[in-house]
Amino acid sequence: MKPIPRFLLLILTLIIPITACAPTQKAQTTPTPPPISAVPPPTEWLYENLLYLDPIDAPNPNDPDLFAVYYQSTQDNWAHLRLDILGNDFADHQIVLDITDLANTTEGNMPSHLKLNISFQNGVWHAAASKPSETSIINFPILIDEIPETHSVIISLPEKYLITEQPIKISITNASNDVIDSALVSWDNPPPAKAPLLLAFWDVLPANTPAQLLQRWDGAHTGPYGSRHGLKHLLAAVKEYKVPVALLDLKDPVTLSGLDIIDQNDYIQQLEEQWLLILPETGFTDPSLYTKTEENNKYIANTFGFVTSNFAFGPYFKHNLSDSNYFFANLENKSHILSIEKQQMIPLPYSLWDDNTAQQVLEADRNGLTQKTLQKLLDISFSPDNSDLVILGGSLISSPWADSSIAHTAFQDLSNHPWINVLSLEELLSIKTDQSLVEFPCYDLFCSSDYAAWTINNDKALTISFYLPNNALAASTQTMGTHLLHPTSDTNRQQLQANYWSQLGHFAHDALWAEIPLLYDSSCDTDIDNDNVPECNFVSANTTATFEIADASLITAFQRNDSDINQWVGPTSQIVVGISDPLFWDLDAGTYSDPSVIPGSFILDTAEPLTFEVSDLDDDHIRFTSTEDAVSKDYRFTEDELTVTIETGQPLSTDLVLALDPQQRFQPGWAENYNIFSQTEDSFCWGAADGKAVCVSWTGSPKVEINTFKDSLDSLSQPLDPNKVYPPGHFLPMSLATVTFSTDTDFTVTLSPQQ
Repeated sequence: MKPIPRFLLLILTLIIPITACAPTQKAQTTPTPPPISAVPPPTEWLYENLLYLDPIDAPNPNDPDLFAVYYQSTQDNWAHLRLDILGNDFADHQIVLDITDLANTTEGNMPSHLKLNISFQNGVWHAAASKPSETSIINFPILIDEIPETHSVIISLPEKYLITEQPIKISITNASNDVIDSALVSWDNPPPAKAPLLLAFWDVLPANTPAQLLQRWDGAHTGPYGSRHGLKHLLAAVKEYKVPVALLDLKDPVTLSGLDIIDQNDYIQQLEEQWLLILPETGFTDPSLYTKTEENNKYIANTFGFVTSNFAFGPYFKHNLSDSNYFFANLENKSHILSIEKQQMIPLPYSLWDDNTAQQVLEADRNGLTQKTLQKLLDISFSPDNSDLVILGGSLISSPWADSSIAHTAFQDLSNHPWINVLSLEELLSIKTDQSLVEFPCYDLFCSSDYAAWTINNDKALTISFYLPNNALAASTQTMGTHLLHPTSDTNRQQLQANYWSQLGHFAHDALWAEIPLLYDSSCDTDIDNDNVPECNFVSANTTATFEIADASLITAFQRNDSDINQWVGPTSQIVVGISDPLFWDLDAGTYSDPSVIPGSFILDTAEPLTFEVSDLDDDHIRFTSTEDAVSKDYRFTEDELTVTIETGQPLSTDLVLALDPQQRFQPGWAENYNIFSQTEDSFCWGAADGKAVCVSWTGSPKVEINTFKDSLDSLSQPLDPNKVYPPGHFLPMSLATVTFSTDTDFTVTLSPQQ
C-alpha cells in the first residue's frame, strides 16, 4: 500500500476551550493559529532519530503494539514523531501522548502537560487535545500521516510544543480505556544496538533450459504463492533499497551461463561492486567431488568476469576445507558465526534437506516484514550477546522475498527500520566471534551424508567421474557428473539420477580415447557403463562413438579435427535430468525414466517396441537389426563423416540430438556459437560459421523438424507469459538442437564437419 496522500489526511486545527473549577475570567481573544506546515514529514529516518525500541509484547496479536519511536524536526520548526505500531485493529483503540507543553508555560510556572488523544474511526484519523488544570485556549494544528509499509503513524505538530528535557509518555488504550501498551520515551537514553540480519539464498537461478531460466528469472504461477516470482524481482528490490543479500550458488556455471544469455552478468557485477551482493565460490555436488568442482567453477566464474570470493558454499569434507576463510554450513546454532581454527562457519538459515516453505513464508508478506520476523530482530537487538544475529532466506524457489508483490514492500520495510542492520560483505567480514566449534558434527559442512551419492551405492559412478585424464572431454564428463551426483533428500530424485549414472561411462570412455586414441578396439562385448550389460564402441584415430545395443541408439559421437576434438552427439541427460513433472517419472525404466530426457540418438518411435541385436561389425561400420527383422540401422564411419542408414517398412520417427561441445556455454557470449547456417531443403549446419560446427544432411525424403534451444531466446527479455505457446526448443537443454525424422521408408542421415 502506498502512503496516504497528505492532502487526504485529516488536518486538525484544535481550538478547544478547557474549563476547571475557577472563577469566571474575562473573555480572551482567540489568537490566530500558526500556519500549517508546508513541509511534508520526513521520508528518511536514521538510526540517530530513534528514541525508543521495545520488544513486541501485546497480549493479543491483533492489538496495536508500539515497538519504536523516532523524532525529527524540519526547517519550518515543525516536530515529527514517528510511532511504529504492529497490529491491524485500531478501530477500538486510542494512542495517548502526554507531552510537556513548553509553549504555554508562563514564567515562574512549571511546564504544563498536553495530552493528545489519537484514534482511527471510519477510516479516518482523529485527534483531540486536553490540558488538565488549565483554563487557557489551545490553538495549534496537528497532522497525521499513516505509512502502512513501515507500520508507522507520523504525528506532526509545531516544534515549540515539545521540550526535549522532559520525556513523553505514550499509551495505547482499548475501548474500555485499559492501557494495553505504554512507553516512557526519553530524549537522552540511547536505544539498544542495531539488530544484525543476513539474507542468504540458494537455488537462486537454475537455468538448464530456456524455460527453466525464464521461470526462475521472471516466472508466472510460481513461488510459494503461485504468483509472479523470480530472481529479477529480488535484485530489483536490492538495488532500489540498497539492502544487501547473499546469493550462495549464483556462481554455479549453469546459472552464469543462463545470466549471460539474458545479458545480466554485468548488472550483477555492478551490484557486487556496490557491496549489495555476497557471492561465494560454489559447487553443490557430491562431497567427494567438491574440491575439483569448486576449482572448475571458480575458473568459469573468473571467465565471466566475477572476482574470486573469500566465502564458500559447498559440501566440503570437514577435514578438507579449501583456502577460503568463510564457509556457509548447516549448523545447529543458527544465530552465531562459529570458528574452527582460523576459519569461520556461517550458519545457513535452514537445512538444505527439508522443505522449509512453511517457515519461509513467515519471514515476509505483502505487508512487509511479518510480526515473527520483527520479533526475532527485536529479540536480537536486546540480546546481551553482541555476536547474535538473525539469518533469513533459504531456497529462493520457495521464498517470498522474490515474489513480485512482496519483494518491494519487504525490502522497503527493511530500509525504513534503521535499527535493522542488513549485513553487507564488508560488515560480515568485520564480525568477530569468540565462539569455537571444536568438532564439526557431520562429515561435510552440509551434513549431506544421508543424501550424498557416495553413501548410496555409487562407487562406480564416482570412480568414472573422478579418475579421468585432464582434457576437455573429461571436463564435460565431470560437469555431467556434477548434476547426476547432486545430493538430494528426495528419494525419487535420488533414484532418477542414479538411473542415468551409467551414461557417465560412455563419456569416460571417450575421455580416455581422447588421451590415448588406440587404447580401445571397436567391439560390442565391453561393458562401457558398468551396468553389467555389454555396449558397442567404435574407435578410430579420428572418431569415437558409443552405442546401446538393445535400442541400437547412438549415445555419444566425437570427431577429431586437426588438434581439436568436437562432440557431435550426446544424450540430453548430459545437461540435465529431472525437470519434468515427477508424476510422470518411471523409476523402473532406466535411462527412459524421465520423459523429458532423450537418452540417445536414433531411438525409434514405432507402433510396437523393437529390440535390436548386432548383426555386423567391422572396421568401418556397425549394423543393428531388430529381432523381428523389421528394421535395421547401419552406422558407417569414414575419416571425417558418420552416416546412419535406417531401413524400414513401417512408419517411424526418431530424434538426432546435436550436442556440439556443450562446454562452450561456460564462456561469455556463448550463445553466438550456436546458429543454423548453410541451410537447404535437405541439409543444414549447426554451430558457428567461423568456428566449431557440425553439418547434417539426409536423403530418402523424410519429414524433418529442427528445434534448437535458441528458438525462444527473444522471449527471454519479457516476463513469462502463461498464455503463450512457446516453441519446443524452449524446453531443450541449453546449447542443444534436435532433428526429428519421420518416415515410412528407408532414409540416410550424414554428419560431417563444416567444409
